[in-house]
Amino acid sequence: MPNLTTNATTHTSPRTLPTRSVLRLLLSHAAFVTTLLVASSVFATEVIHRGAPIPSGSRIIPLASVISNPKAFTQEEFVTEGTVRKVCRLAGCWMSIAPGDSSSAMRAIFKGGAFVVPRSSAGSHARLLGKVRVKDDKVTFVASGVDMTTKSK
Repeated sequence: MPNLTTNATTHTSPRTLPTRSVLRLLLSHAAFVTTLLVASSVFATEVIHRGAPIPSGSRIIPLASVISNPKAFTQEEFVTEGTVRKVCRLAGCWMSIAPGDSSSAMRAIFKGGAFVVPRSSAGSHARLLGKVRVKDDKVTFVASGVDMTTKSK
C-alpha cells in the first residue's frame, strides 16, 4: 500500500501560488514592457493631416526652386516640403515654410481658409499640396493639403 503522507506532501495543487522565481520573472518582463512603452512615447512622432490628402508617390518639387522662381509654379498643384518657421499665433491660419536651414522662406495659407494647423508647429517638417499665387508682387503658397510631422511631447 502506498505511503499516503508522502504523496500528500509532494503533490502540488493547481491552486498553489507561483514560486518566487516565477514572480521575479513576471516582474522583470513587466518592467521591460513598461520601459519600452515609455521610450516609444518619448521618441514617437505624430503626423498631422489637414485638408486634401497628399497623393503618395507624388513628385516633390524642392521648395528652394519654388522660392527662386515662383511664377513657374502658379498653374498646377504640386507637392513641396520644408521646415515650418512661423505659424499664426491667433489661430494657425498661415505659416512660413523654409527649405531646411535656409534663410529664405515662403508664406503658406490654406485654400479657402478650410483648415488651420497647430500654433505650436514651428520646427515641424511639412509636406504641402497646392500652388503658388503671385498677386501685386506678393508671393504666397496656397495649400489645399498639409501633412506635418511633429515630435510628440
